[in-house]
Amino acid sequence: MGILKEHLATTNMNQVKADVEDFVINRQELAIWSNEYFLQISDMIQFE
Repeated sequence: MGILKEHLATTNMNQVKADVEDFVINRQELAIWSNEYFLQISDMIQFE
């Protein structure tokens, strides 16, 4: 999972938000999006 975390840590979240904002009804929901937010979510991924 090292590559995933590396990408999540270095991704330009402003660009990501700009890419998806036209598809989101409430753009305020994107305020929570940050590199740290997605890194925390990635810690919850479980592989069996």
